[in-house]
Amino acid sequence: MQLRLNYVPIDAMDQKHGSPWDRGHADAYYGRSFDPHYWSEGSYRGDRTEMKDMTPEEIVLYTRGYNDCDSRKDWGVRCEAEDDESWDSWGASAYDWKEDDNA
Repeated sequence: MQLRLNYVPIDAMDQKHGSPWDRGHADAYYGRSFDPHYWSEGSYRGDRTEMKDMTPEEIVLYTRGYNDCDSRKDWGVRCEAEDDESWDSWGASAYDWKEDDNA
């Protein structure tokens, strides 16, 4: 069997929550690893279908969603130690929460 991987049309139904394309896109956006799957009744609803049980077309749709994602989640904050002494003490002042303008 030969599978043509370079073209699988994406329509509105393919992009619904929980679909292979949607899960691939979400995994990439949130920085998760490539792990083809989808949900039968929307994201985190119904049965989770793993790659071993997916059709080749569903795997291609997941891959397209993963590769089509051109942005990543900006978590907005970072944690920095104020100094070595406060870091070692693990006190409340050990963390300096601030927005990361360089992310």
